[in-house]
Amino acid sequence: MSVFNEKSLIYTETLLGNKQEPISFVFSAQSEERLFDLFQTAGWQAADEINIFNIYKLAKANLLNDNYSKAPTTPSFWGSRVPDFNFVKVTNANNLRNRHQIRIWKSKFVLADGSRLYMGIVSLNKEIKWGVIHQIGPDLNAEREFLFADLTATGMIKKIEKKNLVEAQTGKNFSGDVFFTDGDIYILFLK
Repeated sequence: MSVFNEKSLIYTETLLGNKQEPISFVFSAQSEERLFDLFQTAGWQAADEINIFNIYKLAKANLLNDNYSKAPTTPSFWGSRVPDFNFVKVTNANNLRNRHQIRIWKSKFVLADGSRLYMGIVSLNKEIKWGVIHQIGPDLNAEREFLFADLTATGMIKKIEKKNLVEAQTGKNFSGDVFFTDGDIYILFLK
């Protein structure tokens, strides 16, 4: 895809611009509402925005071991921007510490049919460290396939492509969590 001709757009980055996880999903959607409908139908919910109140709520829920399934996701950057949308889904553990998450950025790229491209990275939260930062599980491939299964089960995808974006690799995110990926990416065209 020409969107990835600019090598810096292949990876997410830390606040300081250091390389993190590679993009694992591209969505082609006619509207943001269609993207939200897809995730809602798949059983995912929009995460709360990051603000002082929600960070306090997250820390309190962690301390008291309460559930806060829509807690904000830990910040990550793509093209020097925070995500436009974050979706989460609780695991069978049904707690704050253990949940699936995807961060999605609205790109400037629009296809001939008027669909916009949205970039995403997916991960599994395994724990909370420092009271408010989610620790991710290392297997990004398993999370990519989990989300893919959820989204395709909705019947809202008209075309699917799976490509290799980068070589298989390991890395670390801003908080030192180790990850590995085979470098594959799903490109999903919404109905």
